[in-house]
Amino acid sequence: MPSLPHVTCVGVVVAALLIPSPEALAQAHRADYPAESSLGSHQAAPGLGAPVLNAPFSAETVTTWRPKEPTERAEWRASVRFYRDREGRVRVEQMFVDHADERTPQRIVIVSDPDSLSAFVIDSTAHTVSEELRGVVGLTVGGYGRLVLPESMNRFVTFERPQLWRAYNNVAGEDEPLGEKAILGILATGTSAQITLPAGAFQKALPIQIADERWISKELPLLMYSRTEDSEYGTLEHRVTRISRNDPPEELFEVPAGYSPVAPRYPVTFPNPYIPLRERWAWPDVGPRPK
Repeated sequence: MPSLPHVTCVGVVVAALLIPSPEALAQAHRADYPAESSLGSHQAAPGLGAPVLNAPFSAETVTTWRPKEPTERAEWRASVRFYRDREGRVRVEQMFVDHADERTPQRIVIVSDPDSLSAFVIDSTAHTVSEELRGVVGLTVGGYGRLVLPESMNRFVTFERPQLWRAYNNVAGEDEPLGEKAILGILATGTSAQITLPAGAFQKALPIQIADERWISKELPLLMYSRTEDSEYGTLEHRVTRISRNDPPEELFEVPAGYSPVAPRYPVTFPNPYIPLRERWAWPDVGPRPK
């Protein structure tokens, strides 16, 4: 296929991906949580961070958010299909919010070279493809340290792992082990956490109470199930609904013919549910947001 427009400033982007969102940086960081403070977008999706070799799988997942306060939807739901082969190549098919039950994805991400810094992003409706920075694309997919509800090709409601906020809010407590269990035949390790963010966190007048449970396959690695009850934003649930350990077909990791190459669409925005879906974080930075 013809060469695609490239994105530069790799060093700036890599640095940005290791930094939590601006709201988190406003808090005081706990030095005794170095691991939690680094749980971020570079671990977001299976294989979109560091390549994962010799652990092939195909999986279907559903993420559902039931807001505490009324929004334009009583329930936000999106579905994703993940594919990774034993060579570490990755394909992600995203069905947007309000399209979770459809079989045809609106957005497809392909990493055809596990060692490349770029990924291909396909708009299946417009029939276009762009080559984008892999780290930025990882922010838009979710699946491990963060969960994402895609609304469009460049707008993604983002939920960070609650333990990240604990690391930045000087809150005591540790994860409680839940042992191991099989989910859809995959061994998963579970943890639970009770987290209270103090009044003033995210500019809220009252403390935020969070109860979090998650089950992760360390072998894949893959988030198999999670449920977060949050006194501020409501309930967020994520589950793998189908999974296969067979090596996916090779053609899934190739960009199909007939798609027109286009430049990446920026800015990419990441509304934060703590700040009623206002666009408080975008890449690249597009200037001050309305108050």
